[in-house]
Amino acid sequence: MRNVIEVYVENLKKYNQGILNGRWITLGIAEESLQKILKEHLGIADYNSAIAIFDYHADFEIDEHENIYHLNQTAKLLNCLLDEDCKKVLDYCKVREITAALEISNVCLQLEDIIYGYFSNWVDQNIKDPDEKLGHALFDNSKLGVYMRQNKMESYFDYKAYGRDASISSYDIGDYGYVYKKDSINTKKYTYEEIDEIMKNGSGKYMGKCECTVKFLKNFFYFHKMSM
Repeated sequence: MRNVIEVYVENLKKYNQGILNGRWITLGIAEESLQKILKEHLGIADYNSAIAIFDYHADFEIDEHENIYHLNQTAKLLNCLLDEDCKKVLDYCKVREITAALEISNVCLQLEDIIYGYFSNWVDQNIKDPDEKLGHALFDNSKLGVYMRQNKMESYFDYKAYGRDASISSYDIGDYGYVYKKDSINTKKYTYEEIDEIMKNGSGKYMGKCECTVKFLKNFFYFHKMSM
């Protein structure tokens, strides 16, 4: 699951002057490469220049005035997560209505603190109703499910009602799984500069290489927990 983030960017100053010079940019690239694209193609030479994002392709909403450097950093982190971890982050952000790039990056760096359950492939492919999906997932992983299967009673079970009650009391339902309602991540824990420093110094190689990043993130989580 490669999380591609593409944005259509305009130089807002030129746009307001009636000059259209927009460009699609695929994010998740080195910051120097992003600066070069913005300067050479859009005439944006510094961080403070006004940029507008008029269109995008992503798995979450992007505000027109989102900081493109924050968004690029988020793209790098998402691209380098394992598929299952990426789904976990996206679902958490969806149910918590988190769309700011910097906050999503913070979730990426704290994903092991999220209490989360995945829908099985069978449930995902065959069940459409969200409550029923949750009901199946919780039933399949419960002692109740084992008991009812052993006694051949599962056909009598109301998965949708079971899931609906659980969604009201305990879980928020995402696209790929479910998040514990009381789970809370500090989405302002790390600044952009701190995340950049973590990415640069946490591994010996450029963070864009997925295998390096996964190894780095696992080490980061381990040492982070040890220091708490």
